[in-house]
Amino acid sequence: MWFTAVAPAAVLALLGACRPSPQQVADGDDPLAALTTTAESHRYTAGYWREQARTDAAGRWAKALAYCGDGRPRPGLEADGAKPNCAAVSTAASEVATARAVEDAGRRLDAFNARTRALARDPVARKAAMDSVMRQYEFRPGRP
Repeated sequence: MWFTAVAPAAVLALLGACRPSPQQVADGDDPLAALTTTAESHRYTAGYWREQARTDAAGRWAKALAYCGDGRPRPGLEADGAKPNCAAVSTAASEVATARAVEDAGRRLDAFNARTRALARDPVARKAAMDSVMRQYEFRPGRP
């Protein structure tokens, strides 16, 4: 009689023992599963997600952004600590966006410098460019 009462409890205890802890999921082999856990991952940091953004291996970066909200804080997820690993995705998204903006600014500055060097070599083109700027801003000498 006692066996029928103890056996189901023992089976339930064994099943619960087989389930991984939140920390095991956070540091396990599935980076997307790590986003869903309440434990902070020591394996899937902002550095890991930056690399995923660069290579987009297996579409993990896009899936992480979709889950975590495109790098923007979402109250109820990472804001209250419920999904701490989304903070790493958010940090990586911010760093990637900043790096892309810096690269874009560098390309635009290089193009501007090339045009400036070309104008410096050609006095006629330089005068035409200055006249264009003066007309554009309605700059008139002697007028405040």
